[in-house]
Amino acid sequence: MCTVSLAAMDPVTGLLTIGSKTFTYNDFDPVNIVRPSQYEFMASHMLNNYKNIEMARMVYDNLSLAQKNELSEAMLSILEYKRLMAEAKEVSAMNFLIDESEFDPSNPIYHDICGFVRTLVAKYKKEREEYERQIVEENYYIYKM
Repeated sequence: MCTVSLAAMDPVTGLLTIGSKTFTYNDFDPVNIVRPSQYEFMASHMLNNYKNIEMARMVYDNLSLAQKNELSEAMLSILEYKRLMAEAKEVSAMNFLIDESEFDPSNPIYHDICGFVRTLVAKYKKEREEYERQIVEENYYIYKM
């Protein structure tokens, strides 16, 4: 079974940072599209075993089709969970703004609170959209193999 470590990866974008270097999908494969599970696997190998992109790419390329599909299925589960959590937070923040009984408009910090909650709505919407994009990429990978 293949395992993945997210220790040094951004929780939303999934980008790996080692020291001052952040590795993008293009660092691993500038020609082909790198899917989230592929990137995460290679980034995890770089973090845990190697400091060499070529070696991480070689290890991934040598995985069996079943192992690659297992990684993709696991990644889809993770991404769907994260998407659902971001969506729930986005909806909760929007509901807070809609339900005026939650907070009295005459309160001196009402506008500040509403402004803050609007930034939360935007943040969670952006997260949800990013997870949706990654899900599409990962699904493309599974069905094209």
